[in-house]
Amino acid sequence: MVGLTASLAEKLLLSVDEAAQVLSVSRDLVYRLVKDRDPATGKPRLDSVKIGSRRLISRRALERFVEGA
Repeated sequence: MVGLTASLAEKLLLSVDEAAQVLSVSRDLVYRLVKDRDPATGKPRLDSVKIGSRRLISRRALERFVEGA
């Protein structure tokens, strides 16, 4: 897979910085959304996965967040 690059629109998982860019918010806000829980459901306001030491957010999670906002 040498030379394989995906544009931001093609990626399934985004870094916190990329998610912040897509949402037009700060990376601190994205981290807060991942950490904060919805009082009604107890679920994170923004779903994420951790792979190794990296926190990643799926494009689908971003879409769900925007639809529910």
